[in-house]
Amino acid sequence: MMLYTNLKDVIINGKRYNHTPILKLTTEESFNTESLSKKQSETLKTLMEEANANGFRLLINNYDFSTNPNS
Repeated sequence: MMLYTNLKDVIINGKRYNHTPILKLTTEESFNTESLSKKQSETLKTLMEEANANGFRLLINNYDFSTNPNS
């Protein structure tokens, strides 16, 4: 999977857009961070750190886990 976080000038049909890359994950049931295993918690923490460091948003079931969203 690739998230394009380095796009500067996004123009479609002559209209300029603000580009905000988003990694959106969904689950079949409600998502509760307290019910995650240790490994799952570590993975989520790593994804959150990557989102912050690389300027993309992390959404899980429409909840924004980004600490510094680019919007």
